[in-house]
Amino acid sequence: MSSTSRPLRVDARANRARVLEAALRVFAQRGGDASFTDIAKEAGVGVGTVYRHFPTREDLIDAAYADEIRSLTDAVPQLLLQMEPRQALRRWMDLFAAYLGVKSNLIASGGSSAFASGTHAHSREQNIAAVAMILGARDDATPRLTAEELLLSTGGIILTTDSPDLVTQRARMLDFLAESVWTKSRA
Repeated sequence: MSSTSRPLRVDARANRARVLEAALRVFAQRGGDASFTDIAKEAGVGVGTVYRHFPTREDLIDAAYADEIRSLTDAVPQLLLQMEPRQALRRWMDLFAAYLGVKSNLIASGGSSAFASGTHAHSREQNIAAVAMILGARDDATPRLTAEELLLSTGGIILTTDSPDLVTQRARMLDFLAESVWTKSRA
């Protein structure tokens, strides 16, 4: 009996993940006017599947937001395995910029109530913890900023350069921040 129910749970998880990915794309493309039908079509599932997993628009937006936070914070250990901490920080900054874009799209899609919930407050804590993990990865240097200060600085740069004509400046400022965050050696 459990062997027959297990594939359904796997299918349900896969469908849920496809719906979340599709929702992010559809909200980015169509904004707040995107319907569950649009999302279902993009995900390749029936609209009933969308409603079964996410009975309301707020449920879908909150889940999509939580999924984006999880992806952003889960990326840190992988980045630190693949590259040195400064490069990992710089790559994470780019991921954070994409995350902020998704967050804006979700708010514009009617998710302001989702961001008043505990999910938003928890995301800040998770992002600070992710930055702290990167800052603590260097044995040979001391960070000049706390994880919270670095997160705020990164967010400020991203939000003030949120325009296609400022892409080069954004990259240069994030490069500078990633390069200058650590002192040369620990005291």
